Amino acid sequence: MKKILIIALSLLTLTFAANAQDKKNDKISEVKFDVANMHGDHCKQRIEKSIPFEKGVKDVEVNLKENTATVKFDNTKTDAEKIKAAFEKLGYPTTIKVAEAKGSCCKTPEKASCCATTTLAEKKSSSCCKDAK
Repeated sequence: MKKILIIALSLLTLTFAANAQDKKNDKISEVKFDVANMHGDHCKQRIEKSIPFEKGVKDVEVNLKENTATVKFDNTKTDAEKIKAAFEKLGYPTTIKVAEAKGSCCKTPEKASCCATTTLAEKKSSSCCKDAK
């Protein structure tokens, strides 16, 4: 009887942990920026050291060959426009190349701003994501 109870409690705990992780992942968005004035490793290091300190930023990957930076962030704490402003404050003009939120309907560059700045619930009701499910 004790073994069954222990197994049942373990399964219940794992189920709650999996649900919590799914909810956490729904808050993460990813934006790829075209970054101007990026010329070498010094620029890459400056971005990689500064941008992660912006509120809500989880990860930054800089690609010098393509002059892009991919940023993962918590969309409940910040948005693409605020991150764009942080790049520009460092002296790197940027444009949003691609944005994708978990479960996003807006995967084209034209709709990137919508994806990066709204939650899935807002996207479903907004004009930029009419095809949301």
